[in-house]
Parts: sequence; C-alpha cells; structure tokens
Amino acid sequence: VGIAVNPGAVNSDIWYRGDDSWGDRPEWQRSLLRGIFRRIFLTTEQGAATSIAASTDPAWESGLDAEGGVGLYLCPYRTPADMPMPFELHGPFAGARPCRPHDSVGDAAAGKELWESLVTDERVAQYLQE
Repeated sequence: VGIAVNPGAVNSDIWYRGDDSWGDRPEWQRSLLRGIFRRIFLTTEQGAATSIAASTDPAWESGLDAEGGVGLYLCPYRTPADMPMPFELHGPFAGARPCRPHDSVGDAAAGKELWESLVTDERVAQYLQE
C-alpha cells in the first residue's frame, strides 16, 4: 500500500536551515518572521498528522481513494474536490483528509517515464542496488 502525504506548511526549522542569509538578518527580523510563521503555519504536531494517519489509521488501510481509483493522497487542509489547488497548500488545520491528487497520478505513461528517469539517474540508482 502506498499513500502520499502532504504535511502542509509547517513552522519548523526547515525555514531557517540552509538559508545562509537567515543568520545575517538582524534579530528583530528573525523574531518578526518567527512570529508570523507561528501564526500562519501548522505546528510540527499538526504537520505529522497525515503521516501518522497514513501509517496507523485503519480507514486508509486500502491505500485507495473513496472511489477505489488512484492511490490515496492525504493533506491537512479542507480542499474542494473539484479544485484542490491552492487549498492543499495552506489553510486552517483540518486533520488528515483525502485530497484529489493531480490528474497525472493516473497517467501510466508519465509514471513509467518518471520511474525510468529515476532508476537511470546515478544519484538514485546507487540506493536502489543496495
């Protein structure tokens, strides 16, 4: 069973690490940005909800969407079925909810092309042969 999960926009260290300019900012700017992030982003616990639900909730055991079609995709926001974007990117926390994946998820030719490009990429292939 494969379930794709979206943790959402999470207030974590990912926003502060790897950005060389972060440490160069004045403390007041860093404090201001951290305060804004705390108010508009999910907590790390909320961000983990989709991963935890995918791995432990019996409701998602089949790994299929409600129609039994393409694989399941969980996101932490309420998303209209006919227009998940941009709502799957940000919003009020709603728990682990099924979300419609991009139409290309059901495209077998695109999936095959992606897989073949990954297994021939030497940066990825080394891990597949272990």
